[in-house]
Amino acid sequence: MKQKNLPPPDDNLRALIEENIRPWNNFWYWRDKPIGEHGTASEVLQKAGLKVIGLGSRPENQDPPDCEGMLDGQWSGVEVTELVHRETLARSIKSVRQRAAGCEPNEPEAYFVWDRNDFLAAVQGLIDTKDAATLKGGPYERYVLVIHTDEFFLNSNAVGDAARNPQYWIVYLASRGRATARK
Repeated sequence: MKQKNLPPPDDNLRALIEENIRPWNNFWYWRDKPIGEHGTASEVLQKAGLKVIGLGSRPENQDPPDCEGMLDGQWSGVEVTELVHRETLARSIKSVRQRAAGCEPNEPEAYFVWDRNDFLAAVQGLIDTKDAATLKGGPYERYVLVIHTDEFFLNSNAVGDAARNPQYWIVYLASRGRATARK
């Protein structure tokens, strides 16, 4: 497919984007949560090699799951969550906002340096939380958890093979209690 030369974004588009992203770790983030979850789920599932058809956000207050659609021919519920070190994220956002207001922050922006134990505990916590949820909608042939991240120091040197290319993970929770990961 040939790429078209697109004009640079106008000021209205730039303003819309800036209104909907956060100022730190913002690759997967979009303020309108259903739009962000749908976009993330669609991109990650397709990049993982799944055939995605008719994926859509669930209605407001009708989650979990966040999205539903056909994945490899199976009616599936898809939950989307972020792996992020919340304290470090909050500190960095505060610093960015203080700088934008013309002030020098008390603490500078920071990145959390993940080690294997931090990583495994955080991922297991996300899996346990999502696996324990009472699903609305369905019934689903497959329940999938998409874990995405924009963590800067999350790499295979720090956490081992589990994060060889740590942009996302897909965890199948269909058996409810026996999760398997697919990268």
